Amino acid sequence: MDRRDINDSNRLRASEIIEKCLEILNDEEKLQSASVSQLTGAISSLSDNFLGESDSVARTDDSLSKSIFELEKDLRSDKPQ
Repeated sequence: MDRRDINDSNRLRASEIIEKCLEILNDEEKLQSASVSQLTGAISSLSDNFLGESDSVARTDDSLSKSIFELEKDLRSDKPQ
């Protein structure tokens, strides 16, 4: 196995782990029981990694983006003014 094969294998493994984590983050019961701090941390990480400034406009129509933006909106509306 050469270096490129190892890198491809590691990328595939990382993608599989990320997919599992996203499934956990999308669990309704876990979302309901999470603290605001946990939710904002998850939103921040997802936004930074998947909705980077360069492609945020292009990805606003996918279901993950819509869920993140909706959750962010809900969290902001729950903040004391």
